[in-house]
Amino acid sequence: MRSAAVAIIGGGIMGASVAHHLAGLGQCDLVILDRAGGPGAGSTGRATGGFRAQYATAVNVRLSMLTREKLLRFEDETGVDPGYAPAGYLWLATSAAELATLGAARAVQHAEGLCEAVEVSPEELARLNP
Repeated sequence: MRSAAVAIIGGGIMGASVAHHLAGLGQCDLVILDRAGGPGAGSTGRATGGFRAQYATAVNVRLSMLTREKLLRFEDETGVDPGYAPAGYLWLATSAAELATLGAARAVQHAEGLCEAVEVSPEELARLNP
């Protein structure tokens, strides 16, 4: 009978990350169990790869900022280029209510240190992305 101290369910990005970090902490008696044919063969392998930190809750903003820091260090830590190429993120408001919702989210983002999140006018948007 085979056994492991830790069983991780799922070999996608979350399961692989958990295994990587546990191994980094010295826990090498682990196994990843996945119903797919190999690592990243499920939804992770079909994901578009988009990344943002523009969330409306403090915990999601903080988690995204930690992820961004990790992406910036990933190649140095693993020797693998993650292909991270920051290009910005754009939310469009089509009503005053949507604009207010985005403004409230931006206030949360700024409170968490994500200060590059800014409101731009339609004219500024046309200049930034003609």
